[in-house]
Amino acid sequence: MTQNNDKELQFVIEHYKEDAMDMHTAWKRLKETKPKTITKTKTKGGFARYAVAASAVLVTGMAVACGVWMMGNAGWSWRHDAQQNADAASGKVDTAKVFHYDKTPINSVLDDMASCYKVALTASDTTKCVSGEIEASNLQDVIDILETSLNIEICRK
Repeated sequence: MTQNNDKELQFVIEHYKEDAMDMHTAWKRLKETKPKTITKTKTKGGFARYAVAASAVLVTGMAVACGVWMMGNAGWSWRHDAQQNADAASGKVDTAKVFHYDKTPINSVLDDMASCYKVALTASDTTKCVSGEIEASNLQDVIDILETSLNIEICRK
């Protein structure tokens, strides 16, 4: 048994009196007694007060940060879309794209590039084929890779 159980058992043994009170009378007395009020003790330094204040500041700061982030994201998204459209027109794309080809004629590759980057392209030698992956972040990178690897010239129309 634990120490608390031993103390409770010892209390009952010391104070038990046979036929002193029946169960109904005991419950009635228990209901009539007023519970002791719990007095609030002061903590040293008012820790609870500071904890509440710190929590309020934290919640307020998080709400402000979320609002700023949401406003910034909405504005960034709009600016980002406008910039992305301008980049697409000039042949630039923010993210690297990967193109996969397996013995694909250069005309088909240039058609893919034209539809992706919204610009017409022509090659000096249309008999060449492309095999492999081309990873590029903008159209000029793709053109440089194809010109170097196939020894051809690619022109924008």
